[in-house]
Amino acid sequence: MQTEVIVAIITSSGSVFAAIVAGGAVLFAAKRVVDRKKLRLALVQALKDIQFLTEVEKAHVEINIGSNEKCNKVMVRDIVRREKGIDISGKNTLSTIRKRLAQLSSYDD
Repeated sequence: MQTEVIVAIITSSGSVFAAIVAGGAVLFAAKRVVDRKKLRLALVQALKDIQFLTEVEKAHVEINIGSNEKCNKVMVRDIVRREKGIDISGKNTLSTIRKRLAQLSSYDD
């Protein structure tokens, strides 16, 4: 009788262990999906911020041209490069941002 009990305990332990492993795998996969969604949302927000700041720069250029009859965009960018030590990559143009946002909005969440 004791042998049958031990066999039953071992068999049920294996089933429990298999369920725990399967549950862990599901949790891991779900976390990856949630993390990707969070990263995608952060990317969309960053692209929208770049888009907004580029439009702000355009408005400043138009105001400067209207009041000074001269565009200071290049001069201002040179000052930022020199004083802050940062530069623009040129990879995030408005058209590139619009295309990327359209791609990201096509994902089903």
